[in-house]
Amino acid sequence: MYKYIVYKTTNKINNKIYIGVHRTNVDVEDNYIGCGLYNFVKPTFKFKRYKFHKAVKKYGASNFIRETLFEYEDTESGKLAAYKKEAELVNRDFLKRKDVYNMVLGGKVPSSASEREVAQYDLNGKFIQSFYSITHASQSTGISHSGIQSACKGDIKYCKEYQ
Repeated sequence: MYKYIVYKTTNKINNKIYIGVHRTNVDVEDNYIGCGLYNFVKPTFKFKRYKFHKAVKKYGASNFIRETLFEYEDTESGKLAAYKKEAELVNRDFLKRKDVYNMVLGGKVPSSASEREVAQYDLNGKFIQSFYSITHASQSTGISHSGIQSACKGDIKYCKEYQ
């Protein structure tokens, strides 16, 4: 069972914050800290030009802590409500503050393509596990986002990284 949350991630060293929306499993602490990063997985991609990514690279993911501010049902209306709340919080005045990592106004609903649930199977077709998004699958397995997308589209039967 999943839910949408509006969360705040705080840098434990300098107290700067990041506010975002995340879809998460109700029963599992996924250690997501924001901007596609998890505190238990060393990012395998090059850090982007986002302030938050640069801060995680500088301070280490373990120096960030996420707290849930608001929770919403895992429905289209729940998702929209979460992004509406993010838009209220991450406004122009918020972005002007010196203690935030957010760079753009909140409330932008991402495309649903990357949010679809993804299932992992072995080469014999036996179910292994499921992930709530391509990004989560990529972070958890170390397989590239594009590799997982290609497998989902049927462009490839399996990823070489699994062999």
